[in-house]
Amino acid sequence: EPMAAFSLGYTAYSLLALRTQLASDPMFTLNEVANLVKLVSCLASRGVAWILPALMSTEIPQACLNILRMMAELGAEPSDLTFRIMLGAFTTSFAAIKGGVLPATLF
Repeated sequence: EPMAAFSLGYTAYSLLALRTQLASDPMFTLNEVANLVKLVSCLASRGVAWILPALMSTEIPQACLNILRMMAELGAEPSDLTFRIMLGAFTTSFAAIKGGVLPATLF
């Protein structure tokens, strides 16, 4: 529960910090609203603690993606080393979690 509450706070903060993206990027808005609904429903439900690790593992690439968006908002160029490192972190974490962690928790 503390991890879900922390993630709910992070999702709310990312919505606030990236509020300029809400109108210009509808997929971002839909994704963030879906994350809020997911976390609120997990916190409101009882007996669903077994699914939280799988749900929370998807937050790792999401955090990397939000950092990339913040860097772009601040004017970072895609050729910058820090931008490329964060892009690599997003790609690696996304592939590892979607390809390994989530399927392993389902069996």
